[in-house]
Amino acid sequence: FPSHDKTTMEAWGFIDANARFCCEKGEIYLNKILERLFRLANHHPFWQRWIETDWGKVYVDSADRAIYLLLMRFGFMGRSEKQQLESLVTEGMTVLEIGANIGYYSLFLAKRIGKKGKLVAFEPEIKLFHCLKRTIEKNNLKNVSLNNQAISSSIKKVNFCRDFLNAGNSKIVESEN
Repeated sequence: FPSHDKTTMEAWGFIDANARFCCEKGEIYLNKILERLFRLANHHPFWQRWIETDWGKVYVDSADRAIYLLLMRFGFMGRSEKQQLESLVTEGMTVLEIGANIGYYSLFLAKRIGKKGKLVAFEPEIKLFHCLKRTIEKNNLKNVSLNNQAISSSIKKVNFCRDFLNAGNSKIVESEN
């Protein structure tokens, strides 16, 4: 059959409206199963490890963060950001890092500003914050202040939603209350 368009298939009698509904329900169910499998695989204890970077060791607890870190480490991501930070950040500065994630840039920034500088890092997602905290402690960085908080232009109650495949894509969602 040349077309997989549901409307065309229905018109030709290949499926009816009830079959299409069941098919869509099945797709939703399958998507839920796949989401759970990906979540389990992504957060399997196998991924909990230290990964060496140019600036020190970073702790990861999931596949998506390990992949992110390896892409950064080998230069497939983050080159332009690093160059920009190198041109803007100098020794002795106070730097706010909003969305510190697992601490990859925190290591770079803390070393760049030196002992006289201060890095104030914010990471609202609790699992990422724990990785960030371990990273900072392991590298014995005394010029870093850690905050498990989100930053916003207003004070209000919100929900925080972690993307199950990419923790770096987590976001604030306004609550209904």
